[in-house]
Amino acid sequence: MAAVSNRSPATRRRCGVFRRDQFYSGGALVDESMAVLRRRIREARMAENNYEAPENWSAWEKRYYPAYVSDVSALVGVLQQLLMGTRPTVAVAVTALLLAGVPISAVAVMSHVAESVLFLQHHVPN
Repeated sequence: MAAVSNRSPATRRRCGVFRRDQFYSGGALVDESMAVLRRRIREARMAENNYEAPENWSAWEKRYYPAYVSDVSALVGVLQQLLMGTRPTVAVAVTALLLAGVPISAVAVMSHVAESVLFLQHHVPN
């Protein structure tokens, strides 16, 4: 004779969900899919609202805008794959070099611009 359960279907369902969560692996699948989910929500909102670019945008910006989000997502995905395939020390070192290199490059460019302006002031007749 089969055992009869006094539990409601909702209770049985909750237990089933709990059993599946026992093997939950820390949310990696959810984390990987969040960017895709955000992009799809954004695309759905644009489609719902029949998005029109502002009038002050140039023609190429208006044409390119719908593909912009997916292009940025693809670029960030490639960068993420490159960084995830390297050792953490290498990724930190490259990031530190980039963060230090940009201000140093800006100072060097401004220095050359200042020298050029001074040269022109002294050597170009008024």
